[in-house]
Amino acid sequence: MRPVNLRAARRALRRDVATPRRGVVRAGLAGLALVAAWAALVAHPWWDEAADRVGAAAQRQLGLVLAELEVHGTARVDTERVRTALQLAPGTPLLDADLDAARARVRALGWVDDASVRRELPDRLVVTLDEHEPRALWLGAGGPALVAGGGEMLPVPTENAAAGLPRLVGAAPPPAVEPILRHLAARPELLARLQRLEQVNGRRWRVWLDPGVRVELPPGDVTAALGRLVRHHATAGLLDRAVAVVDLRVADRLVVTPAPLLREGTG
Repeated sequence: MRPVNLRAARRALRRDVATPRRGVVRAGLAGLALVAAWAALVAHPWWDEAADRVGAAAQRQLGLVLAELEVHGTARVDTERVRTALQLAPGTPLLDADLDAARARVRALGWVDDASVRRELPDRLVVTLDEHEPRALWLGAGGPALVAGGGEMLPVPTENAAAGLPRLVGAAPPPAVEPILRHLAARPELLARLQRLEQVNGRRWRVWLDPGVRVELPPGDVTAALGRLVRHHATAGLLDRAVAVVDLRVADRLVVTPAPLLREGTG
């Protein structure tokens, strides 16, 4: 039997173990390099453009492009203005369309209070508008203009658009009129007489009722004050008398100035 050289055997064993390890390391480094190259490729703007082109082509192949546009709720807003604001031409891939941006552009149109824009696949876009409802005619600075409930100023589309609306006057921009109109609407006998409104110093309302009675309301909640006015009219026909001013600014009181006694600057 030949003698075994232990040192030579150990060296051979180390070579056999090291060789696969070096192979694994080389393979790992090559893999990392490939991953880095792929990440760089994906991060390049060209990749996004290429992906967009492929996605758009696929949508066209499947018929998922804008072919029909429906617009609902356009009593005052011109439909063509809505189409222009959308900025979505026929043939636009529907899955790529930014509907939030399109909705924001439509909402920026005059008379539009709110809007919804939704897809109806495969090829339809549906736009539904909620238009402002004019509540008064502003005759102050920057007027005339129609005023929505929240104080939004709207263009006057026709001469008849303000027919039947109360007049709103004052030096400041038009305030939100919905709260005071809601109070008056709850009392039809007052709303039917409403001629014009004025917000005084941004704190309270002055109301003119047919046949020219000026009503001074208190700041804040006017429920109790208007209730007193309705009760006095129901029991004594107050608003049908020769009354110039009804002052309701003091709680639990109603101060009446007869028309012949009214002097300039009173109130």
